[in-house]
Amino acid sequence: MRRPARFGSALHLIALPLAFPMLLPTAARAQDADEPQPRAEGAGPTDRVGPATLSTNYEAAFFETFAPRNALDMVLRVPGFALKSGNAEVRGFSQAAGNVVINGKRPSSKADNLVAVLERIPASRVIRIEVGPGAQFGSDYSGEVQVANVILSATDGVSGNAKVALERTFAGRVAASGDASATLVQGRHSLGLSGSYQNGPYDEVGHDRRVDAATGALIFERDKSVAIAEPKYAAALTYAYTGDVMDAAHFNLKRSAAGFDYREDRRQDGIGGPQQDVFLSDYRTDEFEIGADATLKLLGGSIGIVVLHTRRDRRYDDLFSFDVAGPVLDGFSQFLDDERRETIGRTTYSRKLGTSIDLELGVEAARNTLKSKVELTDLATQERIDLPVDDATVSENRVEAFATAGYPLTSRLRAETGLRYEYSRLTVTGDAQAERQLGFLKPSFTLFWDTGSPLSFQLSVERTVAQLQFEDFISFAELKDDQINGGNADLQPQRAWEIKLTAETPLLGDGLARVTVEYDRISLVQDRVPVPGGFDAPGNLGTGQLWALDATLELPLAKLGLPGARISAQSSIILTSVRDPYTFAPRRFSGVPIASTNIGFRQDNKASAWGFDLSATGPATSFRLDELDTTLGQASSWSAFYQLRPDRQSTLTFSVANLFDASSRRRRVFFDPDRSSPFPVEIETRTTRSHITPRISYRRSF
Repeated sequence: MRRPARFGSALHLIALPLAFPMLLPTAARAQDADEPQPRAEGAGPTDRVGPATLSTNYEAAFFETFAPRNALDMVLRVPGFALKSGNAEVRGFSQAAGNVVINGKRPSSKADNLVAVLERIPASRVIRIEVGPGAQFGSDYSGEVQVANVILSATDGVSGNAKVALERTFAGRVAASGDASATLVQGRHSLGLSGSYQNGPYDEVGHDRRVDAATGALIFERDKSVAIAEPKYAAALTYAYTGDVMDAAHFNLKRSAAGFDYREDRRQDGIGGPQQDVFLSDYRTDEFEIGADATLKLLGGSIGIVVLHTRRDRRYDDLFSFDVAGPVLDGFSQFLDDERRETIGRTTYSRKLGTSIDLELGVEAARNTLKSKVELTDLATQERIDLPVDDATVSENRVEAFATAGYPLTSRLRAETGLRYEYSRLTVTGDAQAERQLGFLKPSFTLFWDTGSPLSFQLSVERTVAQLQFEDFISFAELKDDQINGGNADLQPQRAWEIKLTAETPLLGDGLARVTVEYDRISLVQDRVPVPGGFDAPGNLGTGQLWALDATLELPLAKLGLPGARISAQSSIILTSVRDPYTFAPRRFSGVPIASTNIGFRQDNKASAWGFDLSATGPATSFRLDELDTTLGQASSWSAFYQLRPDRQSTLTFSVANLFDASSRRRRVFFDPDRSSPFPVEIETRTTRSHITPRISYRRSF
């Protein structure tokens, strides 16, 4: 394939965002689409429930100054809490949990992530939010430092939320979005309906430049413009029942459809003279989910049952045409058609032994399949180009059994021990033939220490096994980047021993500081490796290491003379090392940035709020067959908002993203024939700007 242009430039983290949060901060936190990351004053949190649980309660009054409209607003304002919304792409149920439960129970839907679930719950239904270590909420959360438990009222009636928003790109296109949800509660029954629509146009412009690495001579440079449309539709129905013997039951049904229309026009000048190229993408994705769960009070404890089925169908069309003004059609087209299915069954049994030991036993079984076909065609000859694995079916039958027990060691020490055993049988048919059976024993141990002073600690040691992504078995071409992602039927899951130590202390009332140090010893590191046919693909390297330092600082400023004001800061540093298969020298893991940081300020009163957010991300490099592809991100991205609250049910928010017009940058360094060569042959930089993006939204609850 002919190489089109490549994009990038060097990026260094600015000193201020890293230096300030690293005094005392942790992981990145989810952010409302309308606002940067804020917090507010209110009734302070209650004391910890006790050394056995290490929980903190935030009553509804704590959030009043924020004027929240839904449960998501409230969860995002919990001091120091970093929302993890869960990942529907992960196979199985336990690993897609996120870190929020509702009335002590995990939502049984995978397709509905936590952001969508929480947005549908009006703030008026939230009694309080309890925050504590994940282990006390069940085995799915044993590795989480914090889990939020949203406690809802059961008052009869109808409640809901509605939201509309408009966003304007610098090119003048307007993106409209809206969603609405309503919940009817009647005695032991509740019924919820929701729908959403988004049509997200996105525009950007950029400049690419490639030079000879040895001489600096220009090979080409070009200007480009990108126009994207992302229409998305979703509708969901939920039903819940609470009773006596049947403690709770839920039914979920969701259907969604998404599109991705992409056009990139390039105007290039170089050694071959002026040239115009066009890249087009037309992607369509349909998803469906149906699931149910029930919790029964039996055998002195609770028995939980979950059944779930999901389906995803994708149709991707790509077209890259070189020199569209030329006399001959030249370039490549690619078509992808895949179907993914997942069926899950899960049973758990939990009870309290005596007055202080919590026990949970469970088993989960899943059947997963991916049928995928990719057709890559040369437009000039109309001949199909064979890729290593472009027509294959991947299937897996997996069973996991688990047991956890939590118990006090002293009045201020609590331990959580767990043991999981996972067995799977995985097969690949089609262009590649593979079959293997895998079994893993995964112990875990967590220790919680309430020192009696404001300071508390959590130490965890856990054996983990990463999940294979079925898509990594299939080859696929990134046409606009001239990259081939080869499929690898021999990919193995990486295994690791993970050790985490967290220290936390409150500050100035409802503020806090938290620091987490992590060390991972990883075998069979999943990264990019050479495969037959002259390509590289996801595969396994040797043993690697990861060191991470995460820190969070939440600082209320009322005592410093700024009522309703708050600063939040977070930062992380991640150091990784593994031996490179081409140079045999130590290097970082592909795609892992060395550092990131975020600083936010917000000031609330009952009638309005305003704030800003500053974020920075370090470079992340993908170590490919013949290139170093480094995404440099945005050196410093600012956003700001101003919010009006006409009444207790409504908010009107004005916000601006990319306030100072920061650019995204990427650098690609090429080697011949591969990276075992000591000197690069070409260097390409790409700079892209989406410019300032204003947004206005209106939300109302009832």
